Amino acid sequence: MGDEGINDVVRKFILEHIASVAQLEILLLLQTNPSQTWTPAAIARELRIEPAGAQVQLTALVASGLVTLDPPDNYQFAPHSPELKDAAVALAQAYLVRRVTVIGLIFSKPSDKIRAFSDAFRLRKDPPRA
Repeated sequence: MGDEGINDVVRKFILEHIASVAQLEILLLLQTNPSQTWTPAAIARELRIEPAGAQVQLTALVASGLVTLDPPDNYQFAPHSPELKDAAVALAQAYLVRRVTVIGLIFSKPSDKIRAFSDAFRLRKDPPRA
């Protein structure tokens, strides 16, 4: 377990698959009953968020292999691998016990825009001259 009681599997899963607290809550909602399908509108009502916001988060969850889409707009928890499923279950358990820590890990992730900006200023050695 890490310093804050969150194991490395959960930390890695958050880093690679969870971009926001809204995305986490949608994933947890879908995970509570894996056989149920949800529309963005139903998720929005359940979590009291905007349907367009739910749609954006669902699209990201599909892209990360955690959720499937049955067109036109039925989404279901269906990780592409047993490892993803196990990590999602571990995340749900960690969220129950250490909610504030999990949220903190999500917010402490460097954003892609910040990372791209800092990469632009990364110092690199010039190749040796012949």
